[in-house]
Amino acid sequence: MGDYYHHFLSSMSGAGMNPATAPEEMFVPQMHGQSIPMTPSPMTGPYQQLGYFTGFPEPMMFNHSKAQKARRKSGPATTPGIDHVKHRRTRSGCFMCRSRRVKCDETRPICERCKKGNRECVYPEAPNSKNSAGSSGKPKDEIVGEQTSPPSSNAEEEEEDVEQESKLETIRDEDEPDDSTQVASRASRSSASFPPRQQSSEAPSQSSTKSSSPSTSTATPSYLATAPYPSTEYPLDLGQPDWSHLSPEVQNCLSYFVEKLTNYHYCIPHDSDNFFRDILPGVALRHEALLNALVGFAAYHRTLENPDGKLQDFLQYYNRSVTLLLGSLKRKEKNSIATLLTILQLATIEEYLGDWVNLMGHQKAAFEILTSMFTPQTVMQTPMGRMCLHWYARFDNFVALMGGFPTDLPREWFTAMVSFHQSQISTFPDQLRWKIEEWSAKLRLISYDMSILFARGSRGQISPKQFNVEHEQLTKALVDWRESKDPALSDSRYLVTDFPKPSPSMTDDIVDPYTPGILYEPPLFTITILCAEWNSIMIMHKCQSSNMPPEVLFAELGHHAYTTCQYFETLEYWPFTPRGVLILTQACIAIAALFLPQDARHHMWFRRKFALLESMGYIHPLTLRTKMSEMFREPSCVQWWLPNGEGFSPVLQSIRSFADERNAAAVTAQQENLREVRHIFAKMSLSEQDMSPSAM
Repeated sequence: MGDYYHHFLSSMSGAGMNPATAPEEMFVPQMHGQSIPMTPSPMTGPYQQLGYFTGFPEPMMFNHSKAQKARRKSGPATTPGIDHVKHRRTRSGCFMCRSRRVKCDETRPICERCKKGNRECVYPEAPNSKNSAGSSGKPKDEIVGEQTSPPSSNAEEEEEDVEQESKLETIRDEDEPDDSTQVASRASRSSASFPPRQQSSEAPSQSSTKSSSPSTSTATPSYLATAPYPSTEYPLDLGQPDWSHLSPEVQNCLSYFVEKLTNYHYCIPHDSDNFFRDILPGVALRHEALLNALVGFAAYHRTLENPDGKLQDFLQYYNRSVTLLLGSLKRKEKNSIATLLTILQLATIEEYLGDWVNLMGHQKAAFEILTSMFTPQTVMQTPMGRMCLHWYARFDNFVALMGGFPTDLPREWFTAMVSFHQSQISTFPDQLRWKIEEWSAKLRLISYDMSILFARGSRGQISPKQFNVEHEQLTKALVDWRESKDPALSDSRYLVTDFPKPSPSMTDDIVDPYTPGILYEPPLFTITILCAEWNSIMIMHKCQSSNMPPEVLFAELGHHAYTTCQYFETLEYWPFTPRGVLILTQACIAIAALFLPQDARHHMWFRRKFALLESMGYIHPLTLRTKMSEMFREPSCVQWWLPNGEGFSPVLQSIRSFADERNAAAVTAQQENLREVRHIFAKMSLSEQDMSPSAM
């Protein structure tokens, strides 16, 4: 994989320097999203991303430009006054400093930084020299749960050049142990616990899984080596997961994952193959980095539910996963399907911590592996491939729509989803799952077309007249999507009509969550999720309209916003709503808040929903909280959504504080080159009179 991800992971695990700080090196617009026609100097257009108003960060790149590489090679001569001294690694700093990417003075029992910030200070356990030598046959459960320190968490402690490291063999100091050897030794012992199984006879041929995509725009660089899927190590049938040999703590986390976490926690509306319950844990048992990422995600949710929960309860697994993944890159191992899943799982954790800058770094790496390992056709042939595509495409679509640039995946990947599910419907016309999947895939395809149109509009690559023409075509496609679904997806037998009695505290509610006709129970529950998502997509689409009077536009936007809120609260109060569903709909709420009356009642309704989502572990970044506090005219919302700290538990406070400091570190290194954002409603007024009830 490219040096950028090696460098990026190092900054996350503390194994290397932070991302570049020179302004001209931070943002390479042509590197994100597929290639679209660009003029030498894009004209300023009226179309801008909705992400500005929800606090979504600008897209950041982690590639080093040629200018930067030249400066790094030239050394001190080009940067006078800077002492380029190679610092020795430290492996004994506390976990908190490592995760915050700051230098730890290693004072025990509490370092100075943690003492000043009143933070929890936990040091890694001292390594066992006999075990580290690889001669004791250390069991798998100790490997996964051990708190071996990842490399230093700050740039000051290690100044190794990642680019040189990728070209030359590393020459270590005589007294410096070989990290890669130790990790490889552990990985070897780990793999010994899982003997290869026979490949399923249903597996596609090896040749069919190689990267032969006709889409040259997504061709993967020759330096990206991937192992085919399925393979001997990762066959189609992984068998029943068995983690009885792991430590009790890891077993508890895996049991929690299977029993309480769902596809909805990953913001994926449908999982008819039971990928997250059955398949993903089975792969994780064969790949230590993925296992630690998975256990870390489960431990994060367990920590939130534990009044005495501590950050270290899940950070140890997260740090371990990143360190193992980095070690794999250093050894230039072939990237497998488990590598891709590890990156996607780490990206999901970043999303929960509100760190979209780091998430986009993982997204780029996942794109390279996905398009190297699969083609648009082969990716749909197995449950594993389909979910990898759905998982990645969800990030791709959302980031593109909010950031105002095209998706990385070209259109043929999205059309392949639709075509595959249509072929399955023809083969199995009575199976409801394929009809649901096809309807969902069609909405993803429309979202893709929206991202391309909005990117061209924001970059001045399309005339206002042509923009309006294509915008109207997408409006028709969205309306047709909702009105022309298969009759089986509107079966009234599955409509929920029996609701609990309204609570007396709901007298100030802004919507009626008990309206019959909008909520479906299984097997059509996914239809409810997709309809809620459709309303938020309509808001994103309609607010880019430039040929509608403001009063008409805001009336339509207000209607979709109210409907979105109704879906959210209906799902919140229905006693049989699966766990994680509200996390899936969180983006809909942030968008709807922009287009409803700006009064105390509506503000408090949204504040309670934001607080609810954070109590479930979905941390809203400081940028979003700042935007919302300005709109609510309540500065205290930056600290917490509700008055007097209502619902702001100690463990949530520590997680929020950790996430804020961590995200600030990721943004500070690149903030000088944020693109100037223009107002999405430049042609209309967002003053209070425009937002008055008469305009709704």
